Amino acid sequence: LGFPSSYGLGNSSRWFETLNSKTSSTTEHCQTQNGLGAPIESLQELKGSVGHGGIIVFDNSVDMAEQAKFAMEFCVKESCGKCTPCRIGSVRGVEIIERLQKNKSSKDDATLLHDLCETLEATSLCAMGGMTPNPIHSIIEFFPNELIEK
Repeated sequence: LGFPSSYGLGNSSRWFETLNSKTSSTTEHCQTQNGLGAPIESLQELKGSVGHGGIIVFDNSVDMAEQAKFAMEFCVKESCGKCTPCRIGSVRGVEIIERLQKNKSSKDDATLLHDLCETLEATSLCAMGGMTPNPIHSIIEFFPNELIEK
């Protein structure tokens, strides 16, 4: 978002052919290299935000299914426990993602993950629970076959 995709990182002389990014927090959307040059206003279409103003950049060696699992694990650890979607749903989300990592073609688990994410978005009491599905939705959309076989 807002910088060229052939961006050098820090003191590294390595230039990444493929960059994947995520705006500032665990509960934000993941983007492909194409999303890096997009205007910041385009995040509104994704129901996203800049959050704390940072961008996390991954090279193409990062396992995006692990990033999806990390988002659910973050919700498990950070949930206040007041609402069932976060308290129980995020634990079940981790379990579903772990099963999908072993069998990406499981239509039952793909449907279950989709339904769980919809429930988290619609019924969580706080923004964290409602935004936990963001990286999962974007990983499924922008990184086909990383989590769910299409």
